[in-house]
Amino acid sequence: MQSTKKRTRTAIPANVKREICLFHEKNPKASRDCVIRHVFKGHRLALGRSTISDILKEKEKWLFRLPTDTSTKARTPQQQRLEDALFLWFSEARARAMPVSDEILITKAKSVGERLGVPETFSYSVGWLQRFKQRRKIRFYKRHGRAESEGDAAVTDARRVLKTFLRGYDLNDIYSMGESGLFFRMEPNAALGPVSGKNKRNTQRLTVALCVNALGTDKRKPLVVWECKRPHCFERDFDPNRVCCWRWNKNARMTALLFEEWLQEFDRSMRVRNRHVVLLLHSTPSHENTAEQLTNVSLRFLPPDTTSAIQPLDAGIIRNFRALYRRQQLQHYVRCVDAGKPQDVNIKEALYLVRDSWQQVSAATISNCWRHCDILPTHPEPAGPGSEEANTTAEVIRSISEILTRLPGTAGVTPDSILRADEDAPISETLADDGFVELARHCAPDSASETLDVDDRAPPRPATAREARRGLESALAYAEQNPDLFGIGEIDCIRGLIKKTAAVGHQHARQTTLCEYFRQ
Repeated sequence: MQSTKKRTRTAIPANVKREICLFHEKNPKASRDCVIRHVFKGHRLALGRSTISDILKEKEKWLFRLPTDTSTKARTPQQQRLEDALFLWFSEARARAMPVSDEILITKAKSVGERLGVPETFSYSVGWLQRFKQRRKIRFYKRHGRAESEGDAAVTDARRVLKTFLRGYDLNDIYSMGESGLFFRMEPNAALGPVSGKNKRNTQRLTVALCVNALGTDKRKPLVVWECKRPHCFERDFDPNRVCCWRWNKNARMTALLFEEWLQEFDRSMRVRNRHVVLLLHSTPSHENTAEQLTNVSLRFLPPDTTSAIQPLDAGIIRNFRALYRRQQLQHYVRCVDAGKPQDVNIKEALYLVRDSWQQVSAATISNCWRHCDILPTHPEPAGPGSEEANTTAEVIRSISEILTRLPGTAGVTPDSILRADEDAPISETLADDGFVELARHCAPDSASETLDVDDRAPPRPATAREARRGLESALAYAEQNPDLFGIGEIDCIRGLIKKTAAVGHQHARQTTLCEYFRQ
């Protein structure tokens, strides 16, 4: 009987696992043997195929690790909700320049732990606190550079400092991010209505975060935060992450945890593309993050009381986005009136309106707003005539005025009142102690069942390219049989989609349903 030699266990550092995942992303068709040879050549580690497969199953986890992380163990926190709530409190305290020490953190952790029901046997020890600070990359430091006033001198000084700092970056690598509250279901006849009474506004609010570079060539997918993980209108076949970066919490507001998650994904996408970029941000509690966690994104916080003058998104980009959203919303209301249906927008329809509105914001509008802020070392080239594509804010306001004449009950409502309706929509207000606890509860992965408005049914089987093509062929046959209902351009569009589905094959359509495929 032959004796079998047991394979020696090999401790694999986190940075090697990260490199394996990056290699697989750049070479998705590479075999396991090819990955094994790549690791052995670079690190002299002999790994097996099953080990490579296990690492790739947790690809998202290892891609977020730092290149300098050589640890061989990845311990998960024993009390995840406690650490989430404590980090939210710490982020807001630091943004408000409150002094925070280790003793204060432990005292606050005990208070939060009581509300979350942490067992009494849990020890709030110094060792646990150090591990918490290490996991969150918390370093105590003194903040500098806060503006003393909102005068012209502070704005001028901020512009001078930014121009010097951004001199080492290409315009394509300079990004800015900003949030906006959006009353996505507001009726047009309530734009001038009182807060309470017959014309009370529908204040169901989304928080939308937009991010774009200085040339407008890279508009990142909008980050949308709402109060429910999966509302009923999503049904079974709708994945909101195909339309936007979908996040949720009880208050539908941006938090430090959600921003950190988005920022790590943004940093990972830049690493894959081998780009080093800078991101300009408001100095708010929800944007608190430690730069030590990032490898390819450098954060630059704008001085307080100057963002209205030097933040490009506040200089007109967000206003243009809101105007385009309101125009599409009013056009939807007109179709509802023509069909005899109530004027309403559900959250699923709102996500498509957000996506389409952001896509319609032209690169010329974006570059003009950056130029107006005067913070770039070199100005982008001005756009040529006609490049605005009739989507300037002034043009959109004129079209909104025309649409209002077709809606009943909108006498006295002006486009400006509609656009200003959600200027005061809250984005990241200061939280009380219970607020941190509630956010930590509702951000946890297992909290979906706590929300009533949830659909936990399993998603349907993904459609194939053949099924999508058959559906399009049926639509083409119907359009050709009813030429009075369809124009020549629409019929040609369906024919083009049929050719596209035949060309891309199963590889492109396997992750989307037939309905979603038509929308895309």
